Amino acid sequence: MELPIFLTLLIILALSILQSIVGVGILLFGTPTFLLLGYSYPETLAMLLPSSVCISLFQIYGNFHVIRTKRAIFVYTLPVVIISLSVIIFLEFSIDIKKIIGLVLIFFGLIRVSSYLKKFLKNIVISNRYVYCVLMGFIHGISNMGGGMLVLFMDSMFKSKDEIRTNVAFGYLLFGIVQLCVLIT
Repeated sequence: MELPIFLTLLIILALSILQSIVGVGILLFGTPTFLLLGYSYPETLAMLLPSSVCISLFQIYGNFHVIRTKRAIFVYTLPVVIISLSVIIFLEFSIDIKKIIGLVLIFFGLIRVSSYLKKFLKNIVISNRYVYCVLMGFIHGISNMGGGMLVLFMDSMFKSKDEIRTNVAFGYLLFGIVQLCVLIT
């Protein structure tokens, strides 16, 4: 069931406002919402990614000097996003993307409520930074839910809220641009 364009735009606007205030929203809530409403994974990405990219651009504007994770994201994460997104789009009808996204959301919910699990994962991130970046790219490519991993990664690398927020926005920007390029090709 496709929604009328007005309702679709209203949902995206509400999620964009949430993203602007809280730092997450468009992808985290929009992806499962539109999948549950019956849209395909590529359709969902095509609707959500332009807004996500625009908001990320605004969030890093004037703060590019605090971005310190360029190499890790470019070299280790983005190629895996490209490969895993391409594979999931190719296999879309043989994989239940809703179950994958549900499992990822449950996992990040557990991290959110368990300080022990969060600390444990932070230690893993710090000691296995590049392996974590590859895994983050894989999760984001197959589910559009790598944002939780991105926040944990930046929180493990930086202490300042501004650095964390700007580096997360930069990661989202790159993820979105790469995903849009995959969708277009």
